[in-house]
Amino acid sequence: MPKILKQKKTITTSTSTETHDREVVLEALQNVALPEKIKMKKVTISTASKPRQVVGLIREAKKEQTTLKQENETAAISLKDQTKDNVFKNLKRRDRYWLKTVPFFMVILFLGVICFLQAGLYFEPSIRPLSETIASAIHYPVAVVGTKVVRFTDFKSERDLLETYAEKGFSFASDDANVKMLALNKIVRDTYISIGEKEFDVSVPDSSVEKAFVNLFGTQSNSQDGYTISELTLGLKPEEIKQQIIRPYLEKSEFSKKLVSDPDFLQQQKNIAEQLKINFSNAPDSFSDKSAHAFLGVTFYDLGYVSSSSLLGKYSSIASLETGAISDVFEDAEAFSLFRVVEKLPQEIGSYNQYVSLQKIEIKKINADLWIDSKLRTARIAVFDPTLSWNSACRQVTETDACLSGSNKNNSVSLDSLYEALTGDSSIFLPDFTSS
Repeated sequence: MPKILKQKKTITTSTSTETHDREVVLEALQNVALPEKIKMKKVTISTASKPRQVVGLIREAKKEQTTLKQENETAAISLKDQTKDNVFKNLKRRDRYWLKTVPFFMVILFLGVICFLQAGLYFEPSIRPLSETIASAIHYPVAVVGTKVVRFTDFKSERDLLETYAEKGFSFASDDANVKMLALNKIVRDTYISIGEKEFDVSVPDSSVEKAFVNLFGTQSNSQDGYTISELTLGLKPEEIKQQIIRPYLEKSEFSKKLVSDPDFLQQQKNIAEQLKINFSNAPDSFSDKSAHAFLGVTFYDLGYVSSSSLLGKYSSIASLETGAISDVFEDAEAFSLFRVVEKLPQEIGSYNQYVSLQKIEIKKINADLWIDSKLRTARIAVFDPTLSWNSACRQVTETDACLSGSNKNNSVSLDSLYEALTGDSSIFLPDFTSS
């Protein structure tokens, strides 16, 4: 621009000088890199144009260039904003679409779960094999005891506890199939007991659980968990010990205590005792150590030698019995019992009354267990998973002797033995159970 103005000052009236000036301006215009719109202006310039007109055209072109640039920038910003708005609108439209379909999928999922649970309760499991992981996640039912359903998670917890008990308590790895059988035996039995506990309105307060726990592991301390635990705990935390071991044991003990005082139970025990008396009277030679052990927990115990002077009250008549004779049926606070004199010696050894006081807990526990066994034989129990090593007849049965696995029933690892391993004395959990 300054160059053009300088040329303007030197313009004269001479034709040659004017022509020269035009050529200089045109040459200057040709050397300017103008936008497309400005080039269109350029073609209108002729050799007859004055330099002033050219300068005006250049100014107009640059002004239009600035205006066009501003319009382009504004249009770009507007397009960017419009694109962003369209994206958000599309996202919102898509979100609204998915939100509308969520209830539909929820209904389908709910119906699917209902159908699967129905299949789990009533269909033959052999057509729907499931891994333990899936079974645990969906609370797969493994058995039904009466009206209660035993879930896989409960069974797995019991099985893991028994496996750990066998490994840590006795330093051996149990056979997996045997542990499964024992765990299912116990959880079915415990489930049935829980039904009886509900009928007898059995409840154990938290204070009793806490007291038993303190008796088991000692007084509270300043340790992190509040207790000093140095005994066999199977890796369980204090609260897990209370809820998984101590509370069920106390509930079962309270149930046994109420059970042995139930009139129907006492009448049943009396009938058993009377029948045993008849059986032994008809076949006295059948009374041996082996047969006596078979009746252990019903009415007969190997009392060893007792002093005749310690047989007081209603038991005094036993002292006058001859060798091989059977006593009448005696009733006490625990059960009905009868005795047979195996041998009589002149010296006095031991105290029968002392022995009876030591056997009260065992009598109640065994009699209650026998009652539970008798009820289990007539209870409706269904086992759905044949991979648990139970007899196949257990899937739909009313007679459960086969489910108790024969001799394995007597060898099953119960948590009662765990308590005794922990304490050396199961009576520690029963402070009120030894009272007369």
